Amino acid sequence: MAFGGEHPCNESGIRRSAIAFGLLTVAIGLLYTLVVGPLVEHSGGWWIVPDAWLPLRASSFVANGALGYIYQSTPLFENTPLLPILLVPVALIEQLLRLVEGFPIPVPHPSAWLVYGPYGFALCTVVFYAARRLATELGIDRDRLGAQVGILVLVVIPAAVVWGHYEDVLALAFVMLGIRALLRRRSLSAALLFGVAILFKQWALLGVPLLIAASAPDERRRVAAASLLLPGLLVAFPLLVDWPHASVALIWARSYPQAGHRALWISSTARVVAANPERVGAFFVALAVGWWLRGRTEPGLLLAGFGVVFLARLVFEPVVFAYYLCPALGLLLLHERVATGGYHRTMLLGICLLLFFAIHPPEPIWWAVAVALGAMLCGPAVRDVVSRAGGAVPVEVVPAS
Repeated sequence: MAFGGEHPCNESGIRRSAIAFGLLTVAIGLLYTLVVGPLVEHSGGWWIVPDAWLPLRASSFVANGALGYIYQSTPLFENTPLLPILLVPVALIEQLLRLVEGFPIPVPHPSAWLVYGPYGFALCTVVFYAARRLATELGIDRDRLGAQVGILVLVVIPAAVVWGHYEDVLALAFVMLGIRALLRRRSLSAALLFGVAILFKQWALLGVPLLIAASAPDERRRVAAASLLLPGLLVAFPLLVDWPHASVALIWARSYPQAGHRALWISSTARVVAANPERVGAFFVALAVGWWLRGRTEPGLLLAGFGVVFLARLVFEPVVFAYYLCPALGLLLLHERVATGGYHRTMLLGICLLLFFAIHPPEPIWWAVAVALGAMLCGPAVRDVVSRAGGAVPVEVVPAS
């Protein structure tokens, strides 16, 4: 099998399938928020998670020329700024038509959702395109739609439809495109794509050590610089012009234990905790995996490494939510396909673990079951990383023309 050559699935076919899945996401998202959610919850209004409104609040600042002050929009917005920039068309339409949002004051039928909802769900088209491109590059696209169906179920529905976190979906899309570029020996392109991923969500930073380690030794410094160039420029701007608000959001981010599943070391009485000190542990795992796999470029091994790094993040979070799983699930899904030729194990265990987040027994019991499911889910990837086995038959990597 050769990587980087011609593939039977052409570019136009990939785009058509991505658009089709994007339209399917819009339909599922609107059905869930406008029909199914209200019926199940008997809420009397549309079922829109409050998290979905946060980047749109920040986007209104961008639309009015106040990019540097987006972290004044709401103290709950703590992400890097690229999604608010992409949402500027929605913010402008909202202002022009005087549409109503559902945040910070809950509104049963916020008119802005009729524009924002379809737009946000349609953004997920990018991850379907990225998944299909990466699957094609890996030579595992023989079933044509398997990767995209898995991404819909394990990533898009939980992260975007249920939780309204479009930025996580978009960050994963650019991580996948970055991995594809890395497999094609285009390390600097991969670094820039990872930089875009970081601009959507900070967790993509965890992939940079492995990205650097998998690059050619003489390119590693440039790869490190290129991966941090775009995030550095765009994040530095609000930090410079609005340090009091931007630093709290980006450096001293907060978590709310009552909203999710708190870590066992967090007191049950805590209402707000600083998240970033605990998250430092995830970077040590990322550095260790990068060092251990330095110089290795086997596709299965890279997928295993990135999947393990992104899943290990949950161990160091003071509060965890279901959508935190999604980046790792997307990559572990592809790893299983490379290693075994199937998707079933990751699909089954991933769905079980996602659904388990909706259950709230005593925290020690919840964590015992969640850790057991997580260990079964990532066991094959961890074994590949520890043994430095590629998880697939030997392949020849052919530089792209």
